[in-house]
Amino acid sequence: MKKKVLSVLLVAAMAVSLAAGCGQTEKKDGGNASQESSVQEAENAGKSEDELWKEEPAYGRTLVITGGAANCVSAVVVADILGFMEEEGLDVEVQKIGSTEAMNAVATGKADFVTSHISQMTVPIINGLGLKMVGSAMTGCQSLYVLNDSPYQTTKDLVGKKVNIAAGTGSQDHNIVLRFMQHDGLQASDYQFVTTELSAVVQAMQNGEIDASLMGDMFAAKFVQQGILRPIRSLTTDEDFKDEPCCSFAVNADFLEKNPITVKKMVRAAAKASAWIDSHTEQSVQLMLDHGIMSGDDIESLNQIQGSFDWTVTQAKTEETLKLIIEEYKDLGLIDKSKDSAELLDTIWDGSVLSDDELEQVWEEGRNFEATSW
Repeated sequence: MKKKVLSVLLVAAMAVSLAAGCGQTEKKDGGNASQESSVQEAENAGKSEDELWKEEPAYGRTLVITGGAANCVSAVVVADILGFMEEEGLDVEVQKIGSTEAMNAVATGKADFVTSHISQMTVPIINGLGLKMVGSAMTGCQSLYVLNDSPYQTTKDLVGKKVNIAAGTGSQDHNIVLRFMQHDGLQASDYQFVTTELSAVVQAMQNGEIDASLMGDMFAAKFVQQGILRPIRSLTTDEDFKDEPCCSFAVNADFLEKNPITVKKMVRAAAKASAWIDSHTEQSVQLMLDHGIMSGDDIESLNQIQGSFDWTVTQAKTEETLKLIIEEYKDLGLIDKSKDSAELLDTIWDGSVLSDDELEQVWEEGRNFEATSW
């Protein structure tokens, strides 16, 4: 098989304080929590997953899943389209909304499942946004682009130049570019960060208003094909980023605590869809075109980009990446250096929802699934 070629502005001083308070309470009550867990395990002994599932508050209700605004966050929607959600016994309603709106909807209980970029979710969750990441969607998806005929070959060539981050300062775009710079020995002050709408970026480059811009690879594909743009740094193809998950499945933290089996079923369905996408590139592109998840006329280019992502990233690799991102974000000043890294990881991540052994089984089912219609 071929391999393997967005931060919300939440001012959260109070939220951080509350989060810290909760952490202290958990430590203080650790013994009681352990006892309660043992009792619960005893009560659950001998019960099947479906029997336990029927005891959850979310059992039997319609679940709201968000995604499908772009191919990289669409596995959960593809899971619904291909019947994997129904196969898990889940009744779902899909909301195709922007990632920031989707994150807030899930955090406030208005929706149940979101797929978004790790660089968009990490800082807000640490600052009190009530989400928990529970699995990985895929690798890659964004790169730093310049005009094909420009003299810029590396990030260091852009020192003092205007670099566009379409989503604005503090956004996922900003965080991604900062990591590029960090890996290349640069500082944030080395670039003149500007904000130009994505739809106007290419013209702004051609007019000399900006020198480079972070873009989604799917968005940039047609311009690369036309010889207008080329990437100089990439989450998708560069050795230090290409194996990292870019996007993650997330749920409301309280929802996860009360409905672990419901969450497991949603993640399992999404993972099965991810494996199907990974092994059925041309079909998945056509499905996404048919359902308005992606657009474009150059099918060959769309297939190439779709196939350059790894849609099957283990829980272990996701956790490893999150640990690295926490440390790099501390160095960048995006996270308070005094905060305990292990506690931060526990705040943003729960990899126990589906084990890697379970994932491998689900992925095999997804690879072997043949869709006859959608």
